[in-house]
Parts: sequence; C-alpha cells; structure tokens
Amino acid sequence: MRLLISGYGGNSGDVACLYNYNNEVIEWESNVPSLSFMCYDSNSTTLFAVEENESDGAFHLFTSEGGHSSVKISTSWLCHVTYSAKHQLLIGSSYGNGEIYYQHVLNGALRSEANALLQNLQANDRTDLVSRAHCAVLSECEDYVYSTNLGLDCLFIYKITNAELIELATVRLKSGVGPRHICLSGSFMYVTCEYSNEVILLHLESPTIINVVAYFPALPTKYSGDSCCSDLSVTQDNRFLLVANRGANLITVFNIASNGFLEAATHFSCYGDWPRYIALLNDDTILGICNQRSNYLSLVAFDSTSGSLLNEVKRVPFEGVSFVSEYIVS
Repeated sequence: MRLLISGYGGNSGDVACLYNYNNEVIEWESNVPSLSFMCYDSNSTTLFAVEENESDGAFHLFTSEGGHSSVKISTSWLCHVTYSAKHQLLIGSSYGNGEIYYQHVLNGALRSEANALLQNLQANDRTDLVSRAHCAVLSECEDYVYSTNLGLDCLFIYKITNAELIELATVRLKSGVGPRHICLSGSFMYVTCEYSNEVILLHLESPTIINVVAYFPALPTKYSGDSCCSDLSVTQDNRFLLVANRGANLITVFNIASNGFLEAATHFSCYGDWPRYIALLNDDTILGICNQRSNYLSLVAFDSTSGSLLNEVKRVPFEGVSFVSEYIVS
C-alpha cells in the first residue's frame, strides 16, 4: 500500500510525501511549505497540491520524473483541491475569500493564471455572512461539481463545460451549521457541519436537483465540550459512514440504512489530537486519521463487517498532518 501524505509542516521534516506502508520507505517527498491538501491523476503519475497560507496561495504540480511547477493565487487559506481527469480540470477552494479557482491542465502543465468564481447568494439579506468556500467534489460522471460554503450555509452546484465551471444552482441549509466536507454514496450525499457538529443527509434526484432530508448529531449526547466536525468517509459497500470530530477527538461510526438514514452511532478514540482528515484505506481494512496537533498519522485497523475501529497498527510522524490518500495509479 502506498500513501500520499501532506500537511502544514513545521521546523523539520517533509511537507508532502509518497509513503510505502509495507516497506516503510518514502518514495517521493517535497518540502514546499503548507501543502495542506492533495490529489492526483489516477491515469498518470501527476500529483497536485494546494499551498495554504494566510496571505497567498498556490496550485502545485509534481511529476514522478522530479518535475515541479506552480501557479501563485492571490487568496488566503486555499484549503482544498480536486482534479477531474475526464476534463483535465484542477479545482481549488478558498476559505479566505469564498472563491473557487480552476484551470485546465494541458500536456501535464499548469497555466500562468487560474480562473476564479466568487460564491455568493443572490438576494441575500444577511449582510453579516462571510463567504467561505471549503471543498469541491466531483459527481461520479465528473461532469458536475458540488461545493460547500461554510460561511453561507449552502452548497453550490456547477457543471463543467469546455473546461469552464458554470454555476447552476445552490442548496440552502439550516442557518449556522457550517457545511465543510462532502461524501457521495450512490443517490445520497453526506455533508459534515463544522459549527453544529452534525451530518446532513441529502438526496440526489438528479445531478442538479438535491434535496435536504435530515440532520444527524455527530457527537455523543452527553458530550458538552467544544468540538468542530471535520471530515467523513463511506465504506465501499455503503454500509458505514465514519465521521471525525476535532476537539472531542472522536471517530463516530454510523450504520447506513437502505433509505440513507444514519443509525446506531458508535464513538471511538482517534488515537491523537485534532483529527482534521480521515480516509479509508487498503479495501476498508485501515482508517487513516490525520491527527494534526499530535503531528502524526494514525493508521487504525477497521472491521468492515461490524463497523468497529480496532487497534492502532502504525503511527507515522508528520508535522501538522492534514491529508492522506491511498495512491493507486493505472
């Protein structure tokens, strides 16, 4: 198993690497600062990352041959990136100014500039709201993009046409929930809420018609401390949804009913502090937990039959770790 790992870095160590789990060998590494989120082209060996800073940001492209190129973007907190291999389109989200940035990647190279789309709400009577784009995910066919805006409490729906993002619709959510990350599961969409510590269930009637169905608490009923719900992951068989809670430092595992509803929440330790991101790995036998404030990636055995987190099988030191993904190329 090969893992793509990145983070905010610190005084020492790498900020991004390709880690061979079986041999405990780093196959590739980069010390470009603050590579908080990454993705890759599964049809090639091209890696993409966003550089997240308070004053500016950048798209980065890396190749297995040692190539590296970047494009500076005048925004703060460029916190998420995704790539459509079908459309050769790279898409970034800016928490700092509420914009979505995208650019066509031609012949394995970045262009000199990225296009920008500001997320705002028409006829918005809430002048106190600040636009905070946080993530963008692709539909299964890769023709549509779904984006969360944590500050506006809504989702934006885009269509990819001729390497351009065209805004189609918005989905309004409950006020004050702070939608953060999205996970698609068949005709259902799940969204974590950073502010309200909930998971939203939505139903996709079509790629562009999405209805809110229900909200589910992601924390134990008796928990009264501070917490910020972060990331989520669904098992390949769509039986379990796993949710990370920063502050409470818990991983919540839900059973998924046939109608998409979440049931029988069970709470497990995250084996560290501030689980910013999680990913199911190795055919759902391991959960990767990015314990950002503990400065290590926890790899925890997962029983996909019962939905239980078991023991921590490996701990990978990594300063400010914020992202992990299994790296599988054609």
